[in-house]
Amino acid sequence: KSRAPAGGRRKGNLYAPGTGDLVMEGGVKIAFSREEVGTYAANILGNVLVTIQTGEEGKLVRNLYVESGCAIEHEYYLALLVDREAKSVLVMASTEGGMDI
Repeated sequence: KSRAPAGGRRKGNLYAPGTGDLVMEGGVKIAFSREEVGTYAANILGNVLVTIQTGEEGKLVRNLYVESGCAIEHEYYLALLVDREAKSVLVMASTEGGMDI
């Protein structure tokens, strides 16, 4: 998973800095071997991730997050939002989590 300050990384694209050539579609990948991890890492690190949140300029990916896979039974969504005007915290929770929430 590319570590960049942007949402929508799975649906984003990675471009070579300077040339703007498309390197890879998607900033989140599932690898099934160490070789695939290396290939994905080489295509993600040092390239520019463009998502709906970054705009056309994108964000340079300097870090990755790699973890072992697991079976997912349920995905949930939880967010804490600070309302400065009301001086309170809003808690949002949903039983419908995942990448498109």
